[in-house]
Amino acid sequence: MASYSLLPVFSGFLFDLPKGRIGFNPIRLNQSVFRCFWSLNSGWGTVEISDVMTEIRLYEGCLCLRELALPYLVEKQIKSIAIDGNLQRAKYRDGMFSFEDGNTTVHSSITVNY
Repeated sequence: MASYSLLPVFSGFLFDLPKGRIGFNPIRLNQSVFRCFWSLNSGWGTVEISDVMTEIRLYEGCLCLRELALPYLVEKQIKSIAIDGNLQRAKYRDGMFSFEDGNTTVHSSITVNY
């Protein structure tokens, strides 16, 4: 169990479910792709971060989100964000996406291209 506690540290996993916020800010150790497992009471899945894309996958459950925090993207030019394969409108500022529809339910994936 002690090694499980390292997952949030290395992935920079953050969440505030009452505020509808989830995010990642990983420690990158000279690797081109970062992959990690994440888990909440409402769902679990993986996050994969590359030089051109971030994908958060759900394998079970769902997420109700208002915000997605990805601070490592501050210097990137965002091309698109999709939820469950559908392009989304979101405000983006300082590594934080705010969904224009308020609460957005995610069933399978969030994909950010940059």
